[in-house]
Amino acid sequence: HENSSKKAAKRLEKLGVKVQVGQAVQKETAEAIIVAGRPIASHTVIWTSGVMNNPLFSANPSVFELTANGRVKVDEYMSVSKNIYVLGDNAATPFSGLAQTALHDAKFVASNLKRKKAGQPLKKYQPVQPASSIPIGNNWAIFEWKKLRLYGFLASMIRRCADFVGYSDILPIGQAIRPWHASTIYEKDYFAPEPYKKAKR
Repeated sequence: HENSSKKAAKRLEKLGVKVQVGQAVQKETAEAIIVAGRPIASHTVIWTSGVMNNPLFSANPSVFELTANGRVKVDEYMSVSKNIYVLGDNAATPFSGLAQTALHDAKFVASNLKRKKAGQPLKKYQPVQPASSIPIGNNWAIFEWKKLRLYGFLASMIRRCADFVGYSDILPIGQAIRPWHASTIYEKDYFAPEPYKKAKR
């Protein structure tokens, strides 16, 4: 959402982050990155440019039809042919690219495969908008779900709960507490408390 983007940019700037949008990185060297013809000195570059689909899809155009961003077009049952299904990040569906969407897709396809085996009519795919929560610094986050938007401390608490659910999905609850708590300590150590003061140069 546009308002959330503005608040995120404002929060990042408050933390001392210089935000540059609409500019492509042209080159990277050991000393800097080149943006719009200008060098930005850095010894540490964290590249988060998104993901690309498996080349299997583009290598088989007779089977898979791709969208402009490389995702696979699927029908109302998430299939591209009688026995080939494409789901999760690979499929060109609303909210594709999120973990919650991938889980929803997997459950949908699994349910339809059971119905198919039992000779029952198949259900049509219905996308579900997942909630999203983005932490930006210590005790601050953006939370969005449908028309609900929260910013700040309350949103960060929702994010912390979501993090714990994530840990407990792969670990017993007793074991999940330790890494979850450790991540809280990490945030406190590495994100400066308010008000943020820029370092002198």
